Amino acid sequence: MNSQTVVEAKPKHAGGRPSKYDPDLCQKMVDYFSVPVTKQQIITIIDKAGNEKTIEKTIANELPLFQSFLVEHGLNYERLNQWQEKYPEFHDAYKKAKLLQEAHLIRNGIAGRYDTAFAIFTAKNITTLRDKVDIDIQQDIRVEVIGYDPDVLPPTKSGNGKRKKLPKAHIIDV
Repeated sequence: MNSQTVVEAKPKHAGGRPSKYDPDLCQKMVDYFSVPVTKQQIITIIDKAGNEKTIEKTIANELPLFQSFLVEHGLNYERLNQWQEKYPEFHDAYKKAKLLQEAHLIRNGIAGRYDTAFAIFTAKNITTLRDKVDIDIQQDIRVEVIGYDPDVLPPTKSGNGKRKKLPKAHIIDV
């Protein structure tokens, strides 16, 4: 009897280090940015007479940041961007996380739970929010050409290499 062992060939690796990508990171990212906007804090106050008073105060939860998420998962921005391009589900999770982060910042900013300057600066830098300045300029102008010579052509680099002059003109505001 002749016994033969069948060995299955492994698919060849393209080279380089295997990717750390794990599809579970998509949900982990969304969960990380899904933290409640606020939390309750119990504060005990002692007045001058020594009386204790306990109050409950609503404060802002820590703003979730991509930097912290990346550090916790051993990643960097370059990898984050690569995976967004390569894995559509990761791109979708990133977009959702970004929206959750924006909502967190806006809600706490509007409620006055963040320093105003901090909230504005952060919103301009980590969200799609920007100061918007609309400038509507409408002005009628009339162009008067003086001394037009039809033999003069626009400047050119071809031919003899010399530039020809454009016709003289000036703009008159109306």
